Amino acid sequence: MAPASLSLGLILLIGIFSGSPAHALERIRIGLSVRNVVFLPFYYAQEKKIFEKHGLDAELIQIRSDLQVVGLVSGEIDFTPVIGTYGVCHRQRHAA
Repeated sequence: MAPASLSLGLILLIGIFSGSPAHALERIRIGLSVRNVVFLPFYYAQEKKIFEKHGLDAELIQIRSDLQVVGLVSGEIDFTPVIGTYGVCHRQRHAA
């Protein structure tokens, strides 16, 4: 009986460690100008691991608002909650 339980244990270990590797999260950088109530949804999503649930490793970066568009264009940040055509143009350029 001991060899049967040993075999079962080995089969379980092999099954655990031979499974497909975990999918790597896509790393994104989000530029936020200040840490206040306006951007609370971003911090809430990070705290509750909502980004990870959707396959994202989000880094929230506090950056001056006048440098957010520069960060988008240079590729230092991936997203920023700006209003206007700058954010839209950046997404269109990298969507192709």
